[in-house]
Parts: sequence; structure tokens; C-alpha cells
Amino acid sequence: MRELFTGVPVMEKLAFSCCEDNPFMEKLTALDKKFIVITGIEAHVCVLQTTIDLLEKNYIPVVVKDCISFRKMNDKAMAINRMRRMGAIITTYESVLFELLRFSGSEEFKAISRLVK
Repeated sequence: MRELFTGVPVMEKLAFSCCEDNPFMEKLTALDKKFIVITGIEAHVCVLQTTIDLLEKNYIPVVVKDCISFRKMNDKAMAINRMRRMGAIITTYESVLFELLRFSGSEEFKAISRLVK
């Protein structure tokens, strides 16, 4: 799987929220984007705290609910509910993939269609 990310920088973080990590925030700020797609580990800890912090910094977090992990279903449900109430967009991986793609008929569309079926 690592070969899929060749050329993508790896950043280690120790804070629960990515926003507490200065190198991460410097890179995010430099991108000058408003919508931030969020996936990750521990819905009710890292994903939740990052989402809250992004909202406070006037970003629009787009949480991909089937791309976040959890140990207890209740923790995930509570975190998703809280993020939604606070203003995050909650979506699925298939929805966000096609939203980013925008058009059908391309080779990228065909590849993604095969992946999600």
C-alpha cells in the first residue's frame, strides 16, 4: 500500500488534533483551501479534535465517515453527531470521490467506478 503514496510526505504528529502540529498547519495554510477532507484513526479523539479545531479556524471539515476508525460504535456515533451539530460536513468515501471527480467518462471515472463496486 505504501507504494501508492510515493512522493507524498509523511508527517508524524503527537497531538490529538492535527491543528496543534505546527508543520501540519503551515502546510495546510500554504494550500489556501477552505474545504478539508478528513479521514483518520479514532473518531472520538483525533478526528473529533481536529474537526473542532478546523471549524474554529474557519475551515469547512468534510468528514468521510466510512474512512474513520473506532473501537466502539457508540464512540463513533457520538463523534459523528457532535461534528455534524458543530457544522462539519459528513459524507461517505464514494460520495466524496465522485464529488472531487466532477465528470464521468474519463479513465479516472472508470477506475473509481471499478473500485467502489
